Amino acid sequence: MDPTSLLRASANLSMSKIMDGDLKFPDGFLWGTATSPTQVEGHVVNEWTDYVAADGGHCRTACNHYHRYEEDVGWMTQLGVNAYRMGIEWSRLQSAPFAPLNQKELARYIHLLDCLKAANITPMVVLHHFSNPPWITAAGGWLNPATVVAFVDYVTKLVSALKERVYLWNTFNEPDTYASLTYLIGGFPPFHKWRFRSYRKVIKHMAEAHVQVSRVIQRESNAGKTPEVGIAKTGPISRRSKNFRFGITRWRRLAITPSTVLCSTRFWAGGGRKPPRILG
Repeated sequence: MDPTSLLRASANLSMSKIMDGDLKFPDGFLWGTATSPTQVEGHVVNEWTDYVAADGGHCRTACNHYHRYEEDVGWMTQLGVNAYRMGIEWSRLQSAPFAPLNQKELARYIHLLDCLKAANITPMVVLHHFSNPPWITAAGGWLNPATVVAFVDYVTKLVSALKERVYLWNTFNEPDTYASLTYLIGGFPPFHKWRFRSYRKVIKHMAEAHVQVSRVIQRESNAGKTPEVGIAKTGPISRRSKNFRFGITRWRRLAITPSTVLCSTRFWAGGGRKPPRILG
């Protein structure tokens, strides 16, 4: 069976189960797909650009979603989904701290959002998904408190540009996973191991950034609905408190869970536990 027929058969089967009463979701339930920019867009310049995953994949081409996003929205429509969790690549939009947003790249993301709206697919925008601009990496990444300030500046400008199109926002994808794999088990650049102080510092700075940009989103974003903002989380979940803190103290103290480490290593390193090799 060709891919198109397979997708249609899957969607029809799901719909038939729903119509037969086998499956029922609440009104307004969002059933969607999710990607990260580094994994699907291609043509990206960040700390992952020169690495190859265990399965041979790399982000220089990836799935070429950068040029084929309209086609990909069509695939989502055929799947029958009504939501898409998508990342926006920081390195595309800012060339330096506090720089204006790249209008050409911004226009491409805006067109993607408009394509989703035309297909009746609700977007959830992820602001940080395991990648950073080269100038952030060169300055120490999330070990540097100045990254918090730079990130807040970036998000403030981005929210201003997208506030009429997006009401679902994800500040960080699995911040504890990112900190674990960068500074504890050596799975992500810069591939350090057992640097517990660095791990805690990254968590602290990401938590601070989350609180600040959440306030920006709550104040500025609407898209016709009350904005919703949070983090994507694996492992233990902390209940949120006021001001979008999401149990910030407990988040800083989260233990590393085997499921978090194994799932993320397999997903990002192409199925293997070894760090990706450098692309020649």
